[in-house]
This record gives sequence, structure tokens and C-alpha cells, in this order.
Amino acid sequence: SIPQIMSFNMFGIPMTGSDICGFVGNTTVELCSRWMQLGALYPFMRNHMTIGTIEHTPYAMGPVVLAASRASLNLRYSILKFYYSIFVRNKGAGTVFKPLFFDFPDDENLLGLETQFLIGSELMGAPAVYEGLTTVGVYFPGGARWFDFLTGALVSDSPSGQNITVDAPLSGTPPLFIKSGSIVHK
Repeated sequence: SIPQIMSFNMFGIPMTGSDICGFVGNTTVELCSRWMQLGALYPFMRNHMTIGTIEHTPYAMGPVVLAASRASLNLRYSILKFYYSIFVRNKGAGTVFKPLFFDFPDDENLLGLETQFLIGSELMGAPAVYEGLTTVGVYFPGGARWFDFLTGALVSDSPSGQNITVDAPLSGTPPLFIKSGSIVHK
């Protein structure tokens, strides 16, 4: 869903998202937890399903999905004003959820990267998108210092870009980083 949402943003449709936990067919606890984490970073977030599938609401999926949903929704609400500010700054045009190569066009490592994205130019999301992961390999573009959005800890300060493995707990928030010099409304 990440490349699809980036594409819609490039087509001039910035308020997009996908059906969290999937629309057709049944989901799993892990898939729904990870999708709630990712969905919290979408411009538009909704949990939606078709008739005849298992219930996708967090409380119906059990404690793991509930914990991931609670943590991720709290994160979403903490950055919602920032999202609104990007829409205002862009005057309804341009990208809100975009590929990293938009801001770092000289870094060839970013051209095929579809599992990380920028929200505005300030935040970088790097969710776990493959089954069974408890950590995620994140590529941090060079020329900027990157900090963990929740803890404020410095994660990368490489002039040429670097790969770092970060924790991605199933029942927590998605890995999210802020670029140095950025101000994000909370």
C-alpha cells in the first residue's frame, strides 16, 4: 500500500489511505497489528472490511492488536496537527506522503525503496512490512541528522547515508524519525 499511496500523492490526490487490515479475506493478528501501525502514518486512516470476514476492530482481534492500535492511534493524534499544517502549506496541491528520493534526489539508494516514506520533509516512517519481523533495517539518507521521533535520541548522523537496524515491536508504534532542524506540532 505504501507505493500506491505515494503514487496517488504524485497524481495530486494527497488524502489517501488503504483499507487497514485488508478488505477482502480474513486478516491475522500480526497483519492487522502491523497495518494499524502503518495506517497511523497514512494521510487518511480507516479500518474497513467486507461482509463475511472476521471482525477487524482492535478489541475483537485481541490484546496484541489492541495494544498496537492504541499506541499507533496515540501517535497519529499527536502528529495530526502536523499533517494538517502540511496540507495548508501545500495549499491542497503537491505531495504529503512521498518517497525519500523527492528530498534526496542524488542518493541512488533511494530509487527503489518502497518501504520507507516521508511525511512532509520532516518525518520519515519505516514500518515493519514483512511477516515475522521484530526489527527493521532502515536506510537514513546522508546530509541530515535523524532522531527517533518518540525518544528524541540521535539515530543517524552520517554524511553519506547509512543502514541501521531498529526495533519494531508488534504491539508498539511504527518506527518514526524526525530530520534535524524540523518542527513538528504535537
